[in-house]
Amino acid sequence: MSSAMPHVTLQPRTSLFGGGLTPFGRRNEAANASQPETPEGLARTVWRHLAGLPARTLGRRSRAQPAFRAWPPTPPLTRPLTVPVARLLPALLLGLLPGIAAAQSGSQPAPAPAGLPSPNTPTVTPPTASAVRVTTSMGTFVVELQSDRAPLTVQNFLRYVNEGFYTNTLFHRVVGNFVVQGGGHDAATLKLKATHEYIVNESGNGLQNKRGTVGMARSGPAHSANSQFYINVADNAELDPLPTRWGYAVFGKVIEGMDVVDKIGVIATGAMGPFKSEAPLKAIVIEKVEALTSATAASAPPGPPTTSAPPPPPGDAPPPQ
Repeated sequence: MSSAMPHVTLQPRTSLFGGGLTPFGRRNEAANASQPETPEGLARTVWRHLAGLPARTLGRRSRAQPAFRAWPPTPPLTRPLTVPVARLLPALLLGLLPGIAAAQSGSQPAPAPAGLPSPNTPTVTPPTASAVRVTTSMGTFVVELQSDRAPLTVQNFLRYVNEGFYTNTLFHRVVGNFVVQGGGHDAATLKLKATHEYIVNESGNGLQNKRGTVGMARSGPAHSANSQFYINVADNAELDPLPTRWGYAVFGKVIEGMDVVDKIGVIATGAMGPFKSEAPLKAIVIEKVEALTSATAASAPPGPPTTSAPPPPPGDAPPPQ
């Protein structure tokens, strides 16, 4: 027996599976001979065969058959909407009917009910005054309000002013070369007056605690200010905010009568009544606080300019109210 290998003639394959065999073993020589494979035809053949195989054969966990039957396949994110138009038509009509009715009647759709602010969003009312005049038992001074930087704080302060809240209250705390503070204790009883709710801390408004500026006193929590205010009698940078903590919100500055504030700032202090320290030994009463419009403030005679003093040594922040 000859050991020579028989001569075999290799025929070119015109099908993906070779020899004209389909995936199921049947010959299709006529189809292969009449339609040679091209890249597009090859892709069609692969897709047609894969679409006909069971899901388990394709390695998918789902028992469902492959979803794509057409060529070319449509990506899932761009597949056409298959919801019948008959199901969408009622919803479309319901959405268009109010606008059609309004257009026919010539009227606008009804607005949303008024007086309902958004949740957790403070409502800001434009201020009715640009300054206030503070009359005390030691003299008068004028404070310019900076509502463009501290709108919520100015609105809150004017609320108390318009209610007459500050009438016959005390400057109950005086710290030399630091602050004078008041606007919370009744002058007759020395007790704290009832106040409104706390306000949002606006210390990050860019206004610094410089000499002559006016800010809101508060207790330990950042958003605990209500009625009490303080006036800086020196530059107090330690009251300004830092990236790691809240500061004390400045909302105005003394533009007239700073000499009166300076006189209050050097009065003798000590323990008096419920105040254990830093209280004026002679009561300093806030007799009234009046709101001034821009025209009224402009017609007032100018007071002495506010001069800057050297920064003081570190001191305590305004105390709890």
